[in-house]
Amino acid sequence: LQEMEFVAGTLPSSSKDQQDHERVTYLAESTFGDLEQLYTELNLASKLVLKTNGTSSDETVMIFERCKALEMAAHEMVKATQTRLENDCHILQIRSCRLHLDAAEVLLRMGEQLSPGLSDRQKIDVMLKFTKSCHLMLPIQVKYLGGDHPDIARTNFDFAEAINGLLSQSPQRLFGLGIDDMASFAKCQRLEADCRRDHKRIDAMYPKDVDEKLKETDRS
Repeated sequence: LQEMEFVAGTLPSSSKDQQDHERVTYLAESTFGDLEQLYTELNLASKLVLKTNGTSSDETVMIFERCKALEMAAHEMVKATQTRLENDCHILQIRSCRLHLDAAEVLLRMGEQLSPGLSDRQKIDVMLKFTKSCHLMLPIQVKYLGGDHPDIARTNFDFAEAINGLLSQSPQRLFGLGIDDMASFAKCQRLEADCRRDHKRIDAMYPKDVDEKLKETDRS
């Protein structure tokens, strides 16, 4: 797993005693922290504002625009992390991709509820970027976490849903992403099925009634 910390082919020296503010990983993590905090705020605000102010208030529109900006910034971070770290399996790639997926989900959710929200083309553009982030993140997650972690189940589910949605709405653009595993309808269907199978397999490993069982234990 040490190779997952390499930057440009070398392992950075320890920053335990002295923090290097010019280090690529430090700059990336600082930016992640800011964007993740913004995501947390917008995720909550987007739910509250739709419930209390409806879909046409000025505050709702403002939050929607900030969600658009966050998704674009998160996607740029995915690309920047790939370029600056020069390591396709760096552990920070997981964090950058997860941030983008979360930001995209909030934007798509708001876009579905607002009128006007996202145009069909805008929605597909976001879904295509979402799909690429899933494709990038999944093998890195498996390498770092193993094949049975709940996070792997979540990514498989997200990946399958994205493929399914794009196959029904814009298959040619999906095939045109330049990813061999998704270059045709048959390949996409096979990949979607694999993701759903892995999600179902991992999900079945973790009980859903833990709280109830703990309560029964306490009562006994």
